[in-house]
Amino acid sequence: RNREEWYTAEEIALILGVAPQRVTGYIRNGKLKAEPHDPDNPPNRNNGGMWRVSLKHFRRFLTRYPDDITVRRNVDFPVLIDVLTR
Repeated sequence: RNREEWYTAEEIALILGVAPQRVTGYIRNGKLKAEPHDPDNPPNRNNGGMWRVSLKHFRRFLTRYPDDITVRRNVDFPVLIDVLTR
């Protein structure tokens, strides 16, 4: 990663060890605030662009909805701790 202020939904899925569809579900139900990376090509159910989640909103999701995080062996704990402590 060459940027520190935002994540894609796919990157968040990798960090949390879940399917990308679960992260887009959090976005669609309002638990995780995101914006289209490219407003001219917004994400949709069939295809389209990617979601962009700020560090602030990712951190807010983690602290407001800890029960949605399942500790799995494929969770990227070093990155998760960095997000929470930065």
